Amino acid sequence: MSHVTERPENPSHGWVCFKTLVGGIWHSQEVTTHRIGYCRTSTDHQTQQLQLDALADCDQLFTENVSGAKHLEERPELVKALDQLRAGDQLVVWRLDRLSRSLPELLSIVSLIDDKGADFASVTEKLETRSPGGKLVFHIFGALAEWERDIIRTRVRAGMDAYINEHGAMPGRP
Repeated sequence: MSHVTERPENPSHGWVCFKTLVGGIWHSQEVTTHRIGYCRTSTDHQTQQLQLDALADCDQLFTENVSGAKHLEERPELVKALDQLRAGDQLVVWRLDRLSRSLPELLSIVSLIDDKGADFASVTEKLETRSPGGKLVFHIFGALAEWERDIIRTRVRAGMDAYINEHGAMPGRP
C-alpha cells in the first residue's frame, strides 16, 4: 500500500485540502493552516515593535531576545515555534536575519520546517518557500545576506587594523 501526499502549491491562510493516494484511491483531507510568527531582537536596546506590527496577522507569535548567531538549541522560543508547526502551516519572520545570521543555520532551520510539511516566509524580502520559485529566491537571498555580513565584518576589521597601525593599539582597557 503506497501513500503519496500532494501539497497544494499556494494554500491560502485558513483551510487547505491535502490529497493522499492510498492503494490507488485518492483521499482528501482538509486541515487548518496557521501562520506562526517569530520575532527576535539581539539586545535589550532594540525594540520589537516594528517586527510585531509586521507579524500582527499571525495566529501565534513567539518573541525572544537572543543573538541570531546562537544555535537553534540556544533559542527556546524558536524551538517552541518550530514545535507548533504542522503540515500546511507557515513560519513567518520580519526579515531573514531574524531567523539566523548564518546561511548553513538558515538552510538547516528551513529544512526542518519543510520536513514538517510547513513553509517559511519573510515579510520584508517578500520571500516564501511554498513554490519552487520561492525556494530558489530564498536560497539566493540567504547567500546574499551572508555575503553582506562578511563584507561588513571585513570592513570593520580593516578599520580596526588601520587604527592600530596609526595609534599602536586599540582604545580601551589594556
